[in-house]
Amino acid sequence: MMTRKKCAICNSKLHNIYLLDNFPVKLCCLTEPKYEKHTLSFSQCESCKTIQLDDLIPLNILYSDSHNTTSVGTIWKNYFNLFSEKIQPIIENKNVLEIGCPSGKIAQNVNNFKKWFIVEPNKNLEVVFPKNVIFIQKFFDKDFYLKDEEVNVIIHSHLFEHIYDFNDFLKKCYEVLSNNGEMFFGVPNMQYIAESEIAPFLGIFFEHTCFLNKENINILLNNNNFEIIEIIDYENHSTLYHCRKNKIFRKTINPIKNYYDTFISSIDTYSNLVNKINNYVIN
Repeated sequence: MMTRKKCAICNSKLHNIYLLDNFPVKLCCLTEPKYEKHTLSFSQCESCKTIQLDDLIPLNILYSDSHNTTSVGTIWKNYFNLFSEKIQPIIENKNVLEIGCPSGKIAQNVNNFKKWFIVEPNKNLEVVFPKNVIFIQKFFDKDFYLKDEEVNVIIHSHLFEHIYDFNDFLKKCYEVLSNNGEMFFGVPNMQYIAESEIAPFLGIFFEHTCFLNKENINILLNNNNFEIIEIIDYENHSTLYHCRKNKIFRKTINPIKNYYDTFISSIDTYSNLVNKINNYVIN
């Protein structure tokens, strides 16, 4: 297993606040009840108070199968339509690097870009990509680079919340982008998930290993030299960020709301629900 030793937001010390044993590692459907389990181990940062997992599943195990191949339902369809609409003027006559999509569904919904590179460890073999869409089958990590190719725009959709080290990821995006390059990405609205209690643990599990909202995402972008151009809320579903590579370093240490009480409340809510269901089934 992998251990997160310091806060994923501010690199401060973590202290453990809750353990849940025997939790399924993967969020997927199975034909047989055989799945790997591990302990969900939650910690809170002593400085910025962000709640996050401190015990992580190796990426090659967690993402051994394709994710994000299609969009299901009207909400997702409208989300991708909005995403495509917003990036269209940004990508005109530009080289685009998309991180984390096996199917190229965004690339095939826009036009007038020069080249579109997709870096992703799992490829959807049923998809035939246009000639100017180049698939690179690997993880986007510290060793990634595009030889003799300039990257003007980076995009990623519902990927950022899966990243283990946000600062290293953003530093690599900064390094890969050309001067004044832009980045556009979407993340789930975890603040709504937390405050409405539509999922336990603030929406944190083995894939979404850290509670992210506008407060700490803004801090991460500012601290890694990205200027925020626009933030777009899509219903209660997602938040979209448009930002630009900026050479001016502006260290941000604004306080972040403490969600500890909300975290504990969600555990109580779902424990009561499980007990109610079990009692109903048994009786």
